[in-house]
Amino acid sequence: MNNSIKLTMSWGEDISPSNIYLHGKDLEALGIPKGTLLEVTDEISGTSFVSTAYEGENIEQGSFLANQSFSEAMGFMEGFEYDLLAYQNGFKPIKKVTITPGRIGEESEKNGADPIANINLIKELMDGLILGREYSLSWPEEGFMVKVKKTEPPIQTGEIFRFDKTEHDLSIETVAEEFNGILVFDISSSMSKRDIDAQNTETILAAFNNLAQHELSQLEPLLKEVENRPMIRRLDTAALAALVFLEQKIGRGKGEKVGLIGFSDDATVLTTTVDDNVQNFFNVDNIGRKGLAQLLMVMLVTNFWQRAQQSDKRGTNLEAALLKAIELADQMDVANPETGQENTMIVLLTDGRFTSGRSPTEVVYKHIKDRPKTVVHVIGIGEADEDLYKAVAEYGHGSFKKFTQVDDLTSYYSRLANAFKMDLRKEEAEPAEETEESTDDNSEEKELEKEIQELKDSMDN
Repeated sequence: MNNSIKLTMSWGEDISPSNIYLHGKDLEALGIPKGTLLEVTDEISGTSFVSTAYEGENIEQGSFLANQSFSEAMGFMEGFEYDLLAYQNGFKPIKKVTITPGRIGEESEKNGADPIANINLIKELMDGLILGREYSLSWPEEGFMVKVKKTEPPIQTGEIFRFDKTEHDLSIETVAEEFNGILVFDISSSMSKRDIDAQNTETILAAFNNLAQHELSQLEPLLKEVENRPMIRRLDTAALAALVFLEQKIGRGKGEKVGLIGFSDDATVLTTTVDDNVQNFFNVDNIGRKGLAQLLMVMLVTNFWQRAQQSDKRGTNLEAALLKAIELADQMDVANPETGQENTMIVLLTDGRFTSGRSPTEVVYKHIKDRPKTVVHVIGIGEADEDLYKAVAEYGHGSFKKFTQVDDLTSYYSRLANAFKMDLRKEEAEPAEETEESTDDNSEEKELEKEIQELKDSMDN
């Protein structure tokens, strides 16, 4: 028979957050053997957590011992009485856990207690723990804490799982943290194709039309190109997405840096000029005025848009694009030497496979996978190879998404501009070597050579 009893909580630090210790007679009163899962509930708040119950030495009858840091993080206090009852439901199978991080103590940031940079350590600390939705964990000595936000597949309040670092992917997500953004856009000739659905874009176009009419006339050519069209070019879609991302970053006002890179056969950083100084990225706080920041934003995007239209290059060199993004991220870090390496989000948009250079999976695996505080999100349009770019995003601790509609794409860029998220997956093997895909011109030449050779062979016979 399983009974519910009330016991007074006492604290200890040298025990697992997933274990509690009771007096032997209290275990008997509960009608359970040691090693049973127990649910501890605060009647007032309704908050509960599940731990494994053991018989402890020197535990007074009527009390139980729990981990102090975990109990405090969950809102349970020493000396208070709580309900204990055997947990009946068992563990739920999951594949992925998303957590939100935080720092503990005023000195934590000075001491380098950055949960994003320590995501691998967090994964080790979480290994084997019993967790559920909204469970909070804290490690005062390390200076940070985390909260379980969600799982995949989703679990309900009151359900639990046991985290396994070898079986479960871990995603860390933060909204408040400052982070730099590097937008990397494919500007090869295939981006001129008009196959992106432009429905439901009235709101975003109205906002930028207002800017164009009152302050930023440089936007007018782009807006005229996309207005009243059921389908727009891939290039136009990329330009609108860049405007949305940059406008959101300016609006946040957190001193974040943003840069743009265009790539085809090679990669080029798109520069801005402030006080006669050419800059590879800009920071709204350093510029000082939102209006000027918006002007630079528009100049940057329209410059990218105009240059891309003039491009007749067919190649897609993703190695050059990614290495240029890493170089730009390093320049952003150097600009603030007192903060060290900063959180950096690289957002890569492309519509095809790589046609020159090394495979992007190899580049990300060797240069970004183990780079702290850097995430790579990949966005596909057109004929983008989903399997390839999912692998690139996984090695870059990011996500891959493919879009066919402008409003969905710009909404996603808006979300990216406001939330820094990293995914840490199960142990990742080094990617197999991939061969580059030929450009259309080379493919046609090879096909022609093949036909000529077949004709020669038939004549010889």
